[in-house]
Amino acid sequence: MPVAETEVSLYAQVRRSLIENGEWDQIQAVLRTRLNEVGWVDEVKSESKECSRRLDIQAVLEQVTPHAQASLPMAVKKEILGLIKRHVEKKFE
Repeated sequence: MPVAETEVSLYAQVRRSLIENGEWDQIQAVLRTRLNEVGWVDEVKSESKECSRRLDIQAVLEQVTPHAQASLPMAVKKEILGLIKRHVEKKFE
């Protein structure tokens, strides 16, 4: 499903705002920590290693990316989206 140009623009504005006030790095740190805590990083690394034994790097990415996205823990996703939502709400109060 193609992403609308306005969605891309809005994403870029929110990301730029997060970067400008330093929250982007904080959110990334939380995301890395949570994904490590739930074992997601190790799972994706393991799958990538298995694929790399059989495929070239582009094929590995094509195979692992959908699994990595689909297996992202909902609790982590909600936490990160909540952090971004709070930033947007503060920005536009």
